[in-house]
Amino acid sequence: MITRSNTMKVLLFALVGIFIHMTAHAMDDNRADAWTALEQAREEILQDRLSEAKETLAHLERLELTESEGGEKAFLEAEILWREGDREQAYQKYKQAKDMLPVDNFWKSEALWKMAEYHNARKEGIMAMHYGRQSVQLLPDSQTRNLQMAYLAMENNKDKEAAMYFERAVKAKQPDDDQMFVFMDMAYAYKRIGENEKVLDYLKRVIDVYTDKTGGQEPPVRRDVETLYNLRREHADITRKFGASSGIFYVRDENSDYAWQGLQELYWQPYYSNGRLVQVYGQMIGNFRTKGLGADGGDSVYGVLGVRAEPLAQYNLLLGLERVFKIGKETENNVRLRVAYSWDTGMELQPYVPNWQYATLFTEYIYAMETEYSLFHGKTRFGRSFRIDAINSRLAISPHAFASCDYNSRFFRGSDRWQAHAGVGIHFRQWYRENKYNAPRSYFDVFIEYRAGLTSRSNNGFVLMLVNYF
Repeated sequence: MITRSNTMKVLLFALVGIFIHMTAHAMDDNRADAWTALEQAREEILQDRLSEAKETLAHLERLELTESEGGEKAFLEAEILWREGDREQAYQKYKQAKDMLPVDNFWKSEALWKMAEYHNARKEGIMAMHYGRQSVQLLPDSQTRNLQMAYLAMENNKDKEAAMYFERAVKAKQPDDDQMFVFMDMAYAYKRIGENEKVLDYLKRVIDVYTDKTGGQEPPVRRDVETLYNLRREHADITRKFGASSGIFYVRDENSDYAWQGLQELYWQPYYSNGRLVQVYGQMIGNFRTKGLGADGGDSVYGVLGVRAEPLAQYNLLLGLERVFKIGKETENNVRLRVAYSWDTGMELQPYVPNWQYATLFTEYIYAMETEYSLFHGKTRFGRSFRIDAINSRLAISPHAFASCDYNSRFFRGSDRWQAHAGVGIHFRQWYRENKYNAPRSYFDVFIEYRAGLTSRSNNGFVLMLVNYF
């Protein structure tokens, strides 16, 4: 028998069921509305329709959002502020989004990365790296995020870390031919930490792609010609272990005094890392023939055995210690300290332009420890180089102007210790000894110069120099 009490219970259960169903349906609608609005706002931001995106996000104020949805809303609000240039407020919104979003949400990693970008723009490298590392930890297999982190690390001089993130990016997804810049930048990151074998490996990969694309011919685009040449030059620098140079120098002054001098050098380079190097060298120097400018023949010959180093990667500072061996009777044994500094621009071959400006500065101080005298030489040269493609693309002619000065403490009078000259000249250079992976490793120079004396001990005259650097 159905009682009134049982009927009421059934009715109550039915009403509760209907309420639960309607609530769940409303919640589903709420979730759908929230998801739709977030996606719509995201699309509007991508299309730079910021006013519409603001209106869409304002619609979400009427909805009850989950913490994750609130985090995504905060992230999109931050994106709008960032695009409008209000970086301070944007940063606070990114921070809010980072705190609200769960670790498995993609936008949490994005919020962290934006925080890293914010600090990096303010030159706050420690904080930039802190948030960058947190961001990549959430997307460890993302090629994009690992590449972003690699470049951030390079910008903040964290080259070992940059190399690690580059490796992760390559492991996540092998770059295609259009992404060879990744291997190129990996090579430079490894160069800065002195891992030459890996540098050579990645340089070869990039060079192979460039040469395969063009069938071994020069790329048609200037930027690619320049890039390929610079890569080959890096490869040549790193792989150089030995070298030799020989020179013949002729000086003739207005009094018809002259000197023919010769120099031969061999060197071994046991260490090279990111521009820092150590070389052990031997030299033989002497005058072939002179008139009024010193001893000649066998009497003028002496030998040198020394070690030199460039300890700084960014500056061409050369430090040397050498032993001078007497061979001719007019020479002497000695120990000399050498300090040299050089700077130049445009001295390398530039196969991507027909002509280019160049300038060079060289200074050197020598102190002879046993006989206690000092020598100084300085020279600067400024000119323009022109490739002579009609003969071959590795030959250049360079008219120039120059100024030089020399000091020798062995002269008694102070005024006699200095010589200074200025003049004009022409320089020919032929580069040679290159292959697929190496830019030209050798060159032959011819200098012809007229110089005018600027001090009482400086004479006018001509200079001829022939130098072969192998």
